[in-house]
Amino acid sequence: PGISYTGTVGIRLNTTALDQVVTIPSRLLDFVENSDSPLRDELLGRLHTEQLDLFDVNHNGQITVAELRSLSGQTAYGSLYSGTDSPQTVIDIATIVLILDTNGNGILEVSEAMVFLSSGNDHLATDADVNANGRLNDRTHYAIPRALDPNSPTGAAYAAIEAVLTLQILGETFAQSILKASVENNQFSIFLGLSLNLGPFGHAMAFGSLTSTSSGLAGMLMADIDLSGYGLHASGKLIAQLNTNTSIATIDSYSINNRTGQISSSQVQVAASTLLILVGGDFSVGDFTLRGQTKIQKSLTNSDFVFTFDTHLSLGNFGTFAVAGGAKFSNSVFSGFI
Repeated sequence: PGISYTGTVGIRLNTTALDQVVTIPSRLLDFVENSDSPLRDELLGRLHTEQLDLFDVNHNGQITVAELRSLSGQTAYGSLYSGTDSPQTVIDIATIVLILDTNGNGILEVSEAMVFLSSGNDHLATDADVNANGRLNDRTHYAIPRALDPNSPTGAAYAAIEAVLTLQILGETFAQSILKASVENNQFSIFLGLSLNLGPFGHAMAFGSLTSTSSGLAGMLMADIDLSGYGLHASGKLIAQLNTNTSIATIDSYSINNRTGQISSSQVQVAASTLLILVGGDFSVGDFTLRGQTKIQKSLTNSDFVFTFDTHLSLGNFGTFAVAGGAKFSNSVFSGFI
């Protein structure tokens, strides 16, 4: 009691290098929509509907005459709605597609939607077509883009998997892990992350990202910990970066909010032909505090090696002691300071 966990797994595969649309059987979709499973909304959210993105202006799950009038700029539009219809009248998406689908192929194309939209809103049809395949898909037509990047002008065979596992205790997120992996052409990428929320005692987080291509490897590892309790406090951070390529590498990175579990993405640039390690942290008990950081950097193309450190020791009323230094090795030449 009080402990629950949820998990999601998504797999994408497209070896055709072309946009593909998979038709989901109506019986399966009806089963999901009528399910009382806590994963229902998560699953339906993954069945992205570009049609609702366009016509459901306020994104409340219903399309009203007022929204259609604001999009078309017309008080009445053929058999879709009349000038006497109440602005609150709800029109289902199937009716909209049936009327606007002028070529009768059962799919609402961007060009057909643009005919309905006013000149000031016609760009909204293109905006809603997130995979740029010229069609506005609904939940029964799941679009699989031609490449990992749906906006890529060219296609490429690829496979990708994404998994998220969340553990909650008494309604609060205690732990969350994430896995993302993909292969496209000659590039393989993987990301692993773990976040722990220890409530009043602090948090801990670690993640790693690695990308492999024919040119080399690029990756990073990060660990972050912040703990408090019983008069003690300890925090620390480790960052390691590696790039064997001869040019700057850009790799995907993600972070997990320790309180909400929300996942956000970013990109990190790693210097060419470099190994970099940064370690820092502090530990305190009452007035006693020890704080320091260390940096190690090694070039992969020559013998250059750099090491620096900076340490502070606070003894409360007895004063502070600090020491810093560094060293560099290059072409059998040593230099340093302290």
